[in-house]
Amino acid sequence: MCEANGVLNGATAMKAEVIKTGITFDGKRVELWSDGAMTFGTGQWVKGAGASRNVKTISANVRAGFKVMGNISILTAEEISEEVYKARKQENR
Repeated sequence: MCEANGVLNGATAMKAEVIKTGITFDGKRVELWSDGAMTFGTGQWVKGAGASRNVKTISANVRAGFKVMGNISILTAEEISEEVYKARKQENR
């Protein structure tokens, strides 16, 4: 992975991979990606959980994603976006 000034070089950056999966209380599959993004099993993005190209932001988003994924089984799909928002806000303090 090449970076300059903390920004990934798109031509040489590694392809994002699913690093954690979980199932919500209401049975929806959620995936956390290595670039910090989160999606539902259908490929739909979790609102507010988009990817980043900045290395520092990716790291913070992945840590926030792991916090959300730790509680995924007690959350409904509808609650995921709010939890992502809270976790990312906490990571970016």
